[in-house]
Amino acid sequence: MMPNPKPQTTVCVRILATSDLHCALLPWDYFTDRQLDGQGLVQLAPLIRQLREEASNTMLFDNGDLLQGNPLADTAASAGFSGDHPMLAAMQALEYDAVALGNHEFDYGLEFLEKAIRQADFPMLCANLTSSDGSFPFTPEVLLPRRLKDQDGENHEIRIGVTAVLPRLVEHWNAEALDDKILALPMVSAAQAAVSRLRRAGADLVVLLGHTGLAMNRSDLADEHAAEALALRSGADVVISGHSHRKFPEPGGQGTISGVPLVNPGAFGSHIGVIDLKLIKAAARWQVAAEPGVLVPNPGQDADPVLENLVAPAHQATQDLVNEPLGRVNHPVHSHFAMIQPDMVTALVQAAQTDWMRRQLRGSRWEDWPILCAAAPYKVGGLGGPDNYTDLPVGWLTMRHVSDICPFPDTAAAIEVTGADIRAWLEKSASVFRRFAPLRTDQPLFNPDWASYLFDVISDLSWEIDLTGLTHFQPDGGLDHGCSGRIRNLCYRGAPLQESARFVLATTSYRVGGGGQFPVASRARRVPLPRRALRDIVADYVRGRDPLDICPSAHWRFSDLSGARATFLTSPTADPKECPAAEREGVIPSGFVSYRLPL
Repeated sequence: MMPNPKPQTTVCVRILATSDLHCALLPWDYFTDRQLDGQGLVQLAPLIRQLREEASNTMLFDNGDLLQGNPLADTAASAGFSGDHPMLAAMQALEYDAVALGNHEFDYGLEFLEKAIRQADFPMLCANLTSSDGSFPFTPEVLLPRRLKDQDGENHEIRIGVTAVLPRLVEHWNAEALDDKILALPMVSAAQAAVSRLRRAGADLVVLLGHTGLAMNRSDLADEHAAEALALRSGADVVISGHSHRKFPEPGGQGTISGVPLVNPGAFGSHIGVIDLKLIKAAARWQVAAEPGVLVPNPGQDADPVLENLVAPAHQATQDLVNEPLGRVNHPVHSHFAMIQPDMVTALVQAAQTDWMRRQLRGSRWEDWPILCAAAPYKVGGLGGPDNYTDLPVGWLTMRHVSDICPFPDTAAAIEVTGADIRAWLEKSASVFRRFAPLRTDQPLFNPDWASYLFDVISDLSWEIDLTGLTHFQPDGGLDHGCSGRIRNLCYRGAPLQESARFVLATTSYRVGGGGQFPVASRARRVPLPRRALRDIVADYVRGRDPLDICPSAHWRFSDLSGARATFLTSPTADPKECPAAEREGVIPSGFVSYRLPL
């Protein structure tokens, strides 16, 4: 009788992944000063430990955008690494194996990021960025040797290769912070090269941390959302995607793209991605067999006491900072209808930035130029859900409220523009809305291919948006010259805007760096300014004003479309009296409230 063949040697490995944590440590919303169960690394930690206990071999990765995103992140950055960064300390306590650099890691500048990389006791990776002078310590990939147990409990030396990429648009989004020192390469080719290097170095398994999303519609550019291409062409065994804050797979779905297991685990610690795979020894080599990835939601229950104590000092310091009273308002300031009519939130940003800009231009060649200000609402629902609105009560405004209005560390910027440039800018802005058919009712107002932060309104102007018109601009910033556009009756201080008129346009570092692909923004002549965060400009403007008078100077409306009616969603806390033209319908399953707007 022939002896039974020896069973194949199999090593089971569990990959755990987070993404887009944005410094969400505790389940706490610093903007609204309340607890948010089901978010934050401290509440996710017990689930991480549980998932580890269920498998004999686990590895934990993060897919980037971990160091920026809330007031705690800002407080930690301003501390200048006088102590351990709380996010890095928490991740070290959870024994992360490696993390990717996300685009928001660069928001505080290169000096900050270099210190973060030095502090971390795990590799922070990026394969498609390089410094022009070779001075910045990018690590493109890493080979992690691990002793992993097989099905019989025997140890094996397994080499895990890990690499990471991020959108090359970071070169434009963070142009001011990067100071022309960083060069970006295409994600797919950089990932292919890194995976090849890891294979040649002897990697038995390659994990790609792709800080890039799944393309959900035609506006998702390959330079930003390339997860499918990475799964298909990189050669990695496992792909973790992110950046878009979406969740993949959906409940009951298959977490695989082109046969490669892939997860996109949401944001702020709402979910953890899990990929179980087997390394099977065959002919002296390990072959990888993987199950589709799944997402496990944060249970939102017990917090990890070790991590909770670890981040408590940073949390308290942040609370002390954000609760500093600044000025008082006598009326609500909210963004519930910021996409429907002029709003107070955008008006406050414009008033503060214009006041600051005017003082900076004194004595310069632009001193007598008229100043306009372009600003967009940041928090108007969307993927952030029905609570994702600015909603400031009557009374004292604090730094918490200012951070809610200005959630990103963008700095002030200014450019020279003409009246023709302004019209083009507003045409691009008007692209956030769908094209309407006259006389048709219940047409969704917002174009799903566009985001609210692309809806710039400009101070001291009045205009109408004709929703029946074809937009000049495609989502990728391309210009369609063969249409009439949407902007009608554009006036400056009551008179028709002349195309040759010249202005200083106040905007942000994000816009002039190419964020949103706005016309003129990145190629117009820059007006030199001191580096100042927009959040600090707004705080300085609010400080000491009692009461703070806010009045929109950007006056826009939709052109009359007799018989047409739009539908839109907003917060359940919105007061219908604040938008008398709209008709409240009711709450829908997602938690938003549906409205109808006659046009």
